[in-house]
Amino acid sequence: TGQRIVFTPAASRLATPLLAVVLRHELSHVAVRLATKPDAPQWLTEGVAEYVGRKGTYVRFEDVAPDLAVTTRTGASPAWPTDQDFAVDSQRASLAYQSAWSIAAFVAQRYSEDALRKLYLGVAGAADDAAAAAAIRDAVGVPQPELERQWRAWVRKQTGG
Repeated sequence: TGQRIVFTPAASRLATPLLAVVLRHELSHVAVRLATKPDAPQWLTEGVAEYVGRKGTYVRFEDVAPDLAVTTRTGASPAWPTDQDFAVDSQRASLAYQSAWSIAAFVAQRYSEDALRKLYLGVAGAADDAAAAAAIRDAVGVPQPELERQWRAWVRKQTGG
């Protein structure tokens, strides 16, 4: 309760479609705030928010994840983002957000949006790492290392890498 979304004055310079993406992203955080523990992994919390914010706004993978596409095409294996990768002063932040979006998009496409919802609620509300691991398996039927392997293969297929 009492959640607010506050935009800086610079937000008025955003194009209307981009402002709508940002607003949907931030509204998704507000909508699930009570189900999200403070230490929930950012690959999940930011990935789902990016997925919700950008859904229906792009045609190609590269439209949403240009840095991830370039990185993968150059032969690098896509990296599952860590919480530190999302730091504002991190040079990896842009790639972390794109990777997190792609994880959510992959789960929604490969398993279903219901599975993505179940994954979010299970992992974001998990009491500890063991509960989070169980929530991943419960939502998608595979352990996290296998989910990561499947996601990497999907990204390579999306990017031609």
